[in-house]
Amino acid sequence: MRSMTRGILFLTLVALSAPLAAPASASEPNADSGKKSGGAFGVNAGIATGDDGIGLGWLVGANYTLAHRFGPVRLRADATFQDHGSDLSIFGLAANAVIPIRRIYGVAGLGWYDEDSNGSDIAITLGAGIRRARGMYFEARWVDIGGFTTFPIVVGLTF
Repeated sequence: MRSMTRGILFLTLVALSAPLAAPASASEPNADSGKKSGGAFGVNAGIATGDDGIGLGWLVGANYTLAHRFGPVRLRADATFQDHGSDLSIFGLAANAVIPIRRIYGVAGLGWYDEDSNGSDIAITLGAGIRRARGMYFEARWVDIGGFTTFPIVVGLTF
């Protein structure tokens, strides 16, 4: 029941924050276009598995990429919720550096993750993704949460 409540709270926060990330006008460019704007908001969903015999689960997430670049690096904030049925549920917040190389990109960062069975811990995130047309992307990550590892694979949209 606790994991279902967290999932509903997370999805509600994502839905309520969407209008905040909308551009000021329809002609304002998206952050992925290389021009400055208000940044880019994204949502994703996918599957995840982990070590220690954790079964396959589902996940949903949201992210916000800052418009300002630090050289080739962009900063992105991620929030995710994973549910592995009766095995485990995980809520996480991470700050990631995104390094684009044409249509592919690398992701690395640190975060705070709460596992309902093991408590909260600091996490390391590493991954890679590929951007497709119309803001669609595919991404795979390796997330180490204080010694427990999970492997999310998502498809997402950036607005």
